Formats: sequence, C-alpha cells, structure tokens
Amino acid sequence: MSQCILHVGMRKTGSSSIQATLEKHLDPEKYALMLAPRANVSDALRIAFEDPEKSAMRKMAIPSRDTVDHFRKRKQSALNHFKSFFADNADRSVIVSAEGFENLDLSEVRDLLSLVPHDDITIICYIRAPHSAMESLLQQRIKTGGTSFSDASSLIPHYRRILKKYQELPAKFQPVYFDRASLINGCAVQDFFHRVGLDVAPTDVQNTNESITYEALSLIFAMNRWRVANNRRPAEWRKVRKWIRGFGGRKLSIHPDLYQSASALRQEDILWAEKLLGVEFPSRQAREQDMTSLNELTEVCDEAVAWLRDKVGGDFADLGHAASESFERFLALDNKRRRSESRQIA
Repeated sequence: MSQCILHVGMRKTGSSSIQATLEKHLDPEKYALMLAPRANVSDALRIAFEDPEKSAMRKMAIPSRDTVDHFRKRKQSALNHFKSFFADNADRSVIVSAEGFENLDLSEVRDLLSLVPHDDITIICYIRAPHSAMESLLQQRIKTGGTSFSDASSLIPHYRRILKKYQELPAKFQPVYFDRASLINGCAVQDFFHRVGLDVAPTDVQNTNESITYEALSLIFAMNRWRVANNRRPAEWRKVRKWIRGFGGRKLSIHPDLYQSASALRQEDILWAEKLLGVEFPSRQAREQDMTSLNELTEVCDEAVAWLRDKVGGDFADLGHAASESFERFLALDNKRRRSESRQIA
C-alpha cells in the first residue's frame, strides 16, 4: 500500500543531510520525492499554505502592500505545484521534506493534508535536546550572517508550538529523539531511511552544514558585523567565509549556567518535550572552555586573524587590500573597546 511521509525538519537535526541524501540516493521505484526545486520544499510550502501577510512578515517586520501582493500572486502557483505532485503520485509512496513545516499552524497543515490522497500518512520529526540545540543554533545563526544576540532563550526550540499540532492530525506522528546513541549507527540520515523502509550505505550519506570551531565562529561573527558596518554585500566575502570555516580550534560549548539562565522561562515547554519523547534530557557538567556569555564570541584571537591573512595572501581574496585593512582595523578597535568595557566592569 502506498504511503505519504511528511518529514518535519526541525532545525539542526540533520534535515539538510537527509534531504541531500534523498535527492541523490532515493530509489524512484519505491518513493516519489517532492522537489521545489530541491528536496527542502520550505519556500513553496510557506507560500502555498501560509496567509500572504504572514509570509510577507518573514521578509519584513512591517511588510508593504506590494510585498503582501507579491506573495498572494505566488500562492496559487505554489499550491498548484503541491496539487500536481499528489495527483500525479496518488498510487505511489511519496516523501515531502521541509524545515518550513515548523512554522505552519494547525489549520495550514490540515489544508496540506486535504490534498494528500494517501490513506497512510506518517509524520516524522527529529527533536534535539535544548542545550545541544542552543549550541547548534548559535552556530547556524552566525554562519548565516547573524550580527547580534539580544536573547539567548531564542536559541532554544519552541517545542509545543512546533510539535503539538501534529498530535491533533489524522496521521501517525513519530517524534524521534535526536541522540547519537539511539539513532541507527548514530546517523540521522541512516535512521530516517530505515524508518521509511529503505537502505542507504554509509558512504552515500551526504553530510552538509557541519559544525565549525569556536575560533572560526568568532572570526565569522566579526566579519558579519564588519560587513554590515561597511555596507558590504554577502557575495563579496562568501569565499573568505569558506576559508574561515577551515580554521582549527576547539568546539563551541555553552556553560550550564548560561543554558539554565536562558531556559528558565521555558521549563514547562522542555518538560512537555521530554514527556513526548519519553526521555529526560541530559544535564551537562561545566568545562573550562565553556562560554559563560554570548559576548565572548566578539573576542577574536590574534592567531585567527593571522591565519586568515596568510591563507588568502594578505588581501582577503576578492575583498581587496583596502577591505583587508578595514577589517583588521575593525577588529583592533572592537577588541580594544571590549577590553575597556571589561576593565570598567571589574
């Protein structure tokens, strides 16, 4: 019997790797994979099923009427894409994967399910523990251009808001604890393939969006802030950012006290997630290298700057020599200001 698999890709649970591996190694005789144009159909999902004003607000805090109209015009085309996919594959098993599922409300997910002709619908979602998620989401925000973090609690998933709706749907809901010890071979990709009745060789797993070192993150964080301060376009430093990711060092880790402070107002939500999974999220012992404040990421070590200068031949690649000098001045002034603030606090 054919079935529909909906993969709710919560952030930092291997979703990009699952999607990349599905694109390359999914057996088309067993499943049809929805593409829009890639396996992560988040944009098409939001446009098709979200209210246009809600979609527009993702682009602008106060969206203009033109922005809302733009999403309204795209809505029917995106909706038709979903209708065609399900109609064309009514007699085949299908997989639809998207991080964007977490932003849909209950009525919007129901609108999607109304298009699904399959009687057997399974919703699979991997769920990461809050302390680990906080560390991973911090990395992701910096790697995608983040320049400030006013609220550390925003790095902890809103478990009930994202997941509770799936308990109220006429579908099998499979929440899965994203824990290396419980996943097939410690791998979310192999675990997902196993759950949908498929095999994938370890050598075929597409690992994407992997973590980078604390020192590399601090350098990227500095470049994010320098780029914004100097009105530099992201494309101008993309190659440099790739080089920075290769800088060695220690793993980013958040001190338990910082985590406890950030999670204090979210305890009911965290307990709800534990009950859903039937687990108790692990506590962590403090380590010497743990971050006790997000502000520590603004302190870029001299070795990292010297490494970058040597790596790109002294001119930071396509940025040019003037940009190179500007960035180094920015770092020098920023580090000087931070040291001054630390002395005043002491």
